[in-house]
Amino acid sequence: MAYCSTSAIYSILPKLPNTTTMSGYSQCAVTLDVHIRRTDGLINGKCARRYSVPFTSTAVPPFIRTIAEDITAYYMMRSFYSQDAQNKNDWVVEHKENALQFLDEIMKGEIDLVDTSGAAVPTQDEEIIDQVSSNTQEFQPFFDVDEPLEWEFNEDLLDEIDSARRAGFGSSRARHRKNRNTHAPHCQYFKENRYTTGGNSCYYIYRSGGKGHAY
Repeated sequence: MAYCSTSAIYSILPKLPNTTTMSGYSQCAVTLDVHIRRTDGLINGKCARRYSVPFTSTAVPPFIRTIAEDITAYYMMRSFYSQDAQNKNDWVVEHKENALQFLDEIMKGEIDLVDTSGAAVPTQDEEIIDQVSSNTQEFQPFFDVDEPLEWEFNEDLLDEIDSARRAGFGSSRARHRKNRNTHAPHCQYFKENRYTTGGNSCYYIYRSGGKGHAY
């Protein structure tokens, strides 16, 4: 679906032949359809870096409609009206230049799009993140942004692990804490692997230059 309607362009440019009884209506309608499609392609090309395009017919952001109307109106003015010293169309050129600048700012992330309810339109990165699921996504990650020697397991995650293996292995919370306190000061880099044995999930942590510890 087009990002702007023919009726919107006729409202912006009321001097265009907009009824079948007006001379030049058929040619105007054909030209308008061409320019609307050109505008859609331009907007999709600019927004594709951040958003999934084309925007669906029921979810076109209002700002995109405004930009589409301004650019299409410029195309129509360029096609039907001259622009000489006595007949300049500075206002429509200015609207077009502003619209292109807005598209650049959207592409750079300086402007975010919102839907008709005012909610932010998800970007492609956010849509990808929403599709990724993990059985530990509710917990603080073990690998953090600070120094490796400061990393610690989330206590709630340890409770979950301990509860999950209690039936088959017995409680290992205390043993893990002992291993962590004993060996962590000597570790430089950690890596966590998860494997399954006997129907129970186990974790294995190893460090460079030393032995690993399963828990």
